[in-house]
Amino acid sequence: MSNYVTMAGVIERPELVVRSLSRGAFMGMHGTVTAWENAPATGYNQGEIEPDVKGGCAMAKTLVLMRHGKAAARETWREDDALRPLTEGGTRALEESVPQSLALLGGAARDGVQVWASPAVRTVQTARIVAHALKAGEPKECEFLWRQDEEEFLAALEESDTSCVVAVGHNPFVDDMTARLTGVRLPFFPGAAVALRLERRAASPKPSARLLWFVQGPKSGRFANLVALENVIARASDTVEMRLKAFFENEQDPETMHKLRVSIRTMRSLVAFIQPWQKESQNKAIQRDLRTVVRWTSRLRELDVLVGQAAELEGGSLELVEAIVQLRNEERDRVAKKLRSKQCRRLLGNARAHATGIEWRKGIAHEGIARKAVRARFEALVGDLECAMLALDIADAEATHDVRKDAKRVRYAAENFGMFLDEGAVAVAKRMVKMQDGLGAICDARVNVGIIDEFPRKKLSEAAALSLAALRERNVAVLSEALGAGWAGRASGDAYGDAWSDRTDEGAQGAQPSQDADSSQTGQDAVAEEPVHDMGNDGSVRPVEAERSEEAQAGQMITDEVPKQ
Repeated sequence: MSNYVTMAGVIERPELVVRSLSRGAFMGMHGTVTAWENAPATGYNQGEIEPDVKGGCAMAKTLVLMRHGKAAARETWREDDALRPLTEGGTRALEESVPQSLALLGGAARDGVQVWASPAVRTVQTARIVAHALKAGEPKECEFLWRQDEEEFLAALEESDTSCVVAVGHNPFVDDMTARLTGVRLPFFPGAAVALRLERRAASPKPSARLLWFVQGPKSGRFANLVALENVIARASDTVEMRLKAFFENEQDPETMHKLRVSIRTMRSLVAFIQPWQKESQNKAIQRDLRTVVRWTSRLRELDVLVGQAAELEGGSLELVEAIVQLRNEERDRVAKKLRSKQCRRLLGNARAHATGIEWRKGIAHEGIARKAVRARFEALVGDLECAMLALDIADAEATHDVRKDAKRVRYAAENFGMFLDEGAVAVAKRMVKMQDGLGAICDARVNVGIIDEFPRKKLSEAAALSLAALRERNVAVLSEALGAGWAGRASGDAYGDAWSDRTDEGAQGAQPSQDADSSQTGQDAVAEEPVHDMGNDGSVRPVEAERSEEAQAGQMITDEVPKQ
């Protein structure tokens, strides 16, 4: 990559300089400018741009002309145009680019700088970023920059005793003034800046101008994309906070717990999506803290689902329902206590602080992110999921569980990052719902059989025990049907989802997915870090030891040991 040499020295990032210029040279070692073909005839001639000035110098100063950053669209702005502000992306782009651009001033900025700005909101905002980068005082608001009065501007320059002036204004003023002083018309995009050396000989009524450097404005759209990603994560954090409050207000309602879990899992999925661009340590910290909290709620959600199935069992025992409800209420009290603990406040507080202050990897923070990179990330997730689905063996509990988790991640990404994706993302989200329905029924059935096998039977009446057995048989039938469906290693996402949607429509009682306002999350909403189960040839269910031991070591599950019969 070639470097550009200017009067300020070697620029190692040539993409900052003369971006989008298609004709003509930028700068020579002696400060001369090669004009473009058909350059306007206005302005000073080439001889007056040459740096060697003979005779006494009545004025010598550095002038930086800068166009304000990317502002809100004029077409959609309904107030006074002077009040139109910078966009969030425009602000972020300037905060990253301005310090690099103005560093080219070198010693010219050390002898004192004055920042001038049009009184319009967008120019004042830009000027404050400039002043901060130069450690200058509050910008001076100049009406002539708003009126775009060239003569008054030049008179103010003549009267100023400051050796360096940065004037932040509007187009066409910035464009026209540069052309008037240098004879070269430069393409000023929002945030672009040009530095000129102004000198006037004592015997001359007008100054000569020497172009020092020109830096094109930043690509604010890439920074707007960062802002959009940050806003999605921040909203997800707000939802977690809202759902936790709703649970505390109505702990009896199983849906409040379900929605809390969905909100945490959604936030985890969205944070996982931005992992390639976020600082690794921060991304892992958010995932870790949210995972810890959601694990505490696993057993409660499992019992909620089992209560629902027992209540819907045709001819089932009310005694059995009440027995499961009792276990559920005991677990609910433990979960509520844990969620009110200082530890939980600390974990969720840390996650929220990180989520509302995303730290991007260095390259992303400086350059922003392209929309196509976000789309590519989504398409890669979809591709990986389709490959995993084709290779899936339904008999492998852990693999089934992982594929279901991946389907949820793709779905949440499609639903929340739609501003980056094409219309096909909506269809992908619908496919993921179908896939979740099928895989969720299997995962729920495995968990239900495990709970039933551990259920205390000593105090159950014969009718309640028979209902418990019938409930077990119903869930075993779901597993048997799945294992015998011939899908292992061959099912596509659409076929799998459609087949299981048909099965649930035909009346697999108790295996229906639950819905809520946040998501059509299915079944027990199990996550990758929660226990899954393997099914033996005899229909018995046993926990996957790796998952159990991990949770036991962490000490984060708050379930009681249920005495076996």
